[in-house]
Amino acid sequence: MVDKRNSEIDQLWAKYSKDDLWKQVSEWWESASRARVVMLLAMNHKQSLTLTEIIEKAGASEANVLKVLNELRDEGIVACDGQPAAYAISNEPAFLRHMQRCCERTAVAAGMLGTLAGWANGSK
Repeated sequence: MVDKRNSEIDQLWAKYSKDDLWKQVSEWWESASRARVVMLLAMNHKQSLTLTEIIEKAGASEANVLKVLNELRDEGIVACDGQPAAYAISNEPAFLRHMQRCCERTAVAAGMLGTLAGWANGSK
């Protein structure tokens, strides 16, 4: 007797590359993590946040948060001042453009996963 779930999973791997799917999941995860930091800054745009606050509220590792913040600082979008260091949006128009690109990237990756989920549910 053939297990129907196994045969459906086999069909999935026949239709999609495991490597491509893993790449999409990884892209979504990275994008979502970045988007959490960006959206946290947006929600607190009238104030500055310390690194500790951002890590705690974003639920991301220090390395990932610092990567995003350093990129934003290098682009002149976010400034860092004080002790302990506090981050705030320094160029709102550039931040809004960055936020839009960040959300679009996350949405594209999520769309692929949504397509996959629909296929797995039989709605192909």
